[in-house]
Amino acid sequence: SYYCFDMPSTIKNQLQDEYIKPWAPSSGIFQTDFLYALYYSLYAWTNALIGALFGGIIVDRYGSHFSTVLFCALYISGQTIFALGSTLDVGTRNQYLVMVLGRFIFGMGGGAITLVQNTISAQYFRHDRMALAMGFTLTASRVGSVINLNSTA
Repeated sequence: SYYCFDMPSTIKNQLQDEYIKPWAPSSGIFQTDFLYALYYSLYAWTNALIGALFGGIIVDRYGSHFSTVLFCALYISGQTIFALGSTLDVGTRNQYLVMVLGRFIFGMGGGAITLVQNTISAQYFRHDRMALAMGFTLTASRVGSVINLNSTA
């Protein structure tokens, strides 16, 4: 999910030039930079409030298998909507709104999947090498960010 999380940063200029600047006001709070930042802030708030809070409840109640499928489906759906938003022929403002909706959905699954990863690590490495297992999980996630930044920049 980190590969997709960092995607807007690697194409910032294109997103701003094609989907925000044509309709964004030149003064006031809703200028281009603010609207671009919504790609991240909406993800972060959704991740924190919905993904992490309710994600923990879902993992505890329904288990790691169901939760993995649910959260992966959410972040794959969100990234797909984000990507498809740029191809729609509905005007740049509506394209932007579809892309922001995609980031919202992505945020519901992207953060919660980390809870599942930690739960699975805790199940298989109960007493021995727990920190090492979580370190590998975090490293694998961050490698996605590095690959994205190096391959798309």
